[in-house]
Amino acid sequence: MADQQWVLETHLQANNAVSSVTFSSNNSQYATNQAGNTTLLDYPNAPVFRIHFKVQFQTSANSLGSSNFYFHGNYQSSNDFVYDYASATSNTTMTPNSAVGTSRDYGYSTGNQQLGYGSMGSQFSSYNWGTAVTDLDGNSVASTSRRRGAWCTGWFENHFPDQAGYYPWHYHLGIVTDQQADNSASGPTPDWGAWCIGAGGCSAGPYIDTITIGSGYNFIGDFFLFRGMNGNYQANE
Repeated sequence: MADQQWVLETHLQANNAVSSVTFSSNNSQYATNQAGNTTLLDYPNAPVFRIHFKVQFQTSANSLGSSNFYFHGNYQSSNDFVYDYASATSNTTMTPNSAVGTSRDYGYSTGNQQLGYGSMGSQFSSYNWGTAVTDLDGNSVASTSRRRGAWCTGWFENHFPDQAGYYPWHYHLGIVTDQQADNSASGPTPDWGAWCIGAGGCSAGPYIDTITIGSGYNFIGDFFLFRGMNGNYQANE
């Protein structure tokens, strides 16, 4: 198959609960084409950074709070951000060209990009989804198993600019859960989930060879850093 422009640079896996994960040395890795030639994944060769993720926040809190899901590049200062969201404590209806019930959060000169209102706790109240169940393979899955938790999924993306600061981050994420306001599975309530879309940047500097993702709550999950290159430098595997 032909070489391609995208490469999976790094996969971070948090099987044990942590409060943050960090992609480091992002501009020191290499892509390899079918002929065995290598290309340095620096800013000129691979200007696009795209992080796909799935994460479970180890809490049953309906609202995480904006700063309880965040990320930043090299600089933990002069970050600006804005995002529209529907939190787990609000009703939202969406029709073509209209979203009713969304809210907006923003910050200037902060330490990070914040998007916590776009997610919620992954666990049922009291860490309990009811009785144990049996999966298709005959294994018992306890009511408190991580397999019963809800996943927040989404992505962050950035196109590195040739300038002193940057404002190209944009992000999309959401979560759906069976958790109900009355801790039951009967009838709809606002607590089905949450989502957000937003953008931001950092006026302190454009550098993102280190990217940290964190939360005030511990979490588990998978984080994939892809790089978009300006040529077909990666073998299609």
